[in-house]
Amino acid sequence: MNLLFSQIESAFAKRPYPGNENITHCSYDTKNGGTLDGPCWECEEMSNFFRGKSWGMLHGLELRRYGDNDTLFTVKAYCYFLPSYLTASLREPKDLDDCVDHLTYRFGVETDDNRGAERLRSLFNELNRSELGAVLAYFRYVLSRDGNWGGFCARAIENIERELSKTP
Repeated sequence: MNLLFSQIESAFAKRPYPGNENITHCSYDTKNGGTLDGPCWECEEMSNFFRGKSWGMLHGLELRRYGDNDTLFTVKAYCYFLPSYLTASLREPKDLDDCVDHLTYRFGVETDDNRGAERLRSLFNELNRSELGAVLAYFRYVLSRDGNWGGFCARAIENIERELSKTP
């Protein structure tokens, strides 16, 4: 498992912080086509929590609170904080067990989930090959440790392998 930690840390070491104003994307905010004058309380709370933090300083119990709100992240913020979820779920599986299924769901979207597939394409466009390789290694480990999570883990592996097989 130490090799997996090293692979994740090395792959994401140069990923830039998204900026304090680019952590969440609130679809309720008028600037994003919604009807509220500003972000909703969930996006505001999430932005306030993650603002100014390095992905390496976050732990399982902290991340658990936001594990099911990962779609509120902008794509850049999701990709920046992704290694914190990956490493915490390895290091603290009991504290972050509900986030593992969200990770597998995000990368192992079902074929009829158009919204999920669109988000996955955005993630693939943002993550580099080294980062995708680390995420793939993570899912392979999780599959052997925890099982298939209703097919999502195997689909995540297939989706990432398919993306990596494309010419750069």
